[in-house]
Amino acid sequence: MNKGDKVYVVRFGEYSDQGIAAVFSSEEEAEKYCYVQNNISENYLYDNHWVDEYILDECKIEGTPIIKRYYVATLEKETGDFFEDELSAGDERIEDCLYTKDVIVEETDFYIMVKSTKSYEHARKVAIEKYQIYTQNQLENGES
Repeated sequence: MNKGDKVYVVRFGEYSDQGIAAVFSSEEEAEKYCYVQNNISENYLYDNHWVDEYILDECKIEGTPIIKRYYVATLEKETGDFFEDELSAGDERIEDCLYTKDVIVEETDFYIMVKSTKSYEHARKVAIEKYQIYTQNQLENGES
């Protein structure tokens, strides 16, 4: 297969519970596979299969994608402590990610995760700042 060739991906499932069953170089073969899965196999009662067409190596991101190295710090909201189990003896947790921002903050009900391209110390600093905002909001709303 070459860059720009079409591939036919057989998918199945519903909503957030979707998956890929198979990939074919021919639309005919993909459709045959779907027919068997949807009408003959034991799976026909559970999952509907369909074909999506893709172009190999086609990038839908505008501009040139850049993989950046991020230093990651994760802080637990309940205690205000960093998850040190992700680290060993002072090591930094590093991820290579395809993002365009220099700082990314992911916040859930349980933790604040900061990814920074600058340094691990910078990621920790931003996480602490976000935690201070979180605790201030908790106090203002009468939550403990």
